[in-house]
Order: sequence, then C-alpha cells, then structure tokens
Amino acid sequence: AELLFDLGDLPGAADREVGDPEELAALQRAFTASSWAARTPAAVEVPFEMPIGDTVVRGRIDAVFVDPDGGATVVDWKTGKPPHGPAAMRQAA
Repeated sequence: AELLFDLGDLPGAADREVGDPEELAALQRAFTASSWAARTPAAVEVPFEMPIGDTVVRGRIDAVFVDPDGGATVVDWKTGKPPHGPAAMRQAA
C-alpha cells in the first residue's frame, strides 16, 4: 500500500516515550501491516471541544475515515506505555 504521509508524522512519533528507534520502528511496522495503512482519511488532526459539566474538554482526533456504509470511524491512536496503577488509570480516563 502506498503511504499518504511520512510515518514520522504519525501522532506520537515524536513523543519521548516512543523515542527509542526500535520502538518507533515497531510502531511503524504495526501501522503499515494494519488495515488503516490502506485507507484514506477524510480528515486528520481534527480539533474538538466537548462540555462535560462545568469543564470543557479539548483535544484532537487523529483521523476520521468514511466507512463504505456512509458512516464514519473516528480513530485516536495511542502510543507510549499504558498507565500503571489506580492513580495513573484515573488520570488517563
């Protein structure tokens, strides 16, 4: 499959947690072997704001793909190590 972007531009590619060249290479191999590599995103790095109670949560969606049935799949890829312990799990939620 032809890549539509530089793998180094993937969200999280510059994160300190995945700065190890071997880890980054493994992430790149996993992505290129996945079904996502062959799909063309309709949008990337889409900003969003969502009020939750008195708080506004802001972020960016990594990619939005249009599905064959006309629906959409929203993707937020995760990189780095999963959170450990109850406090880290709450923070990541």
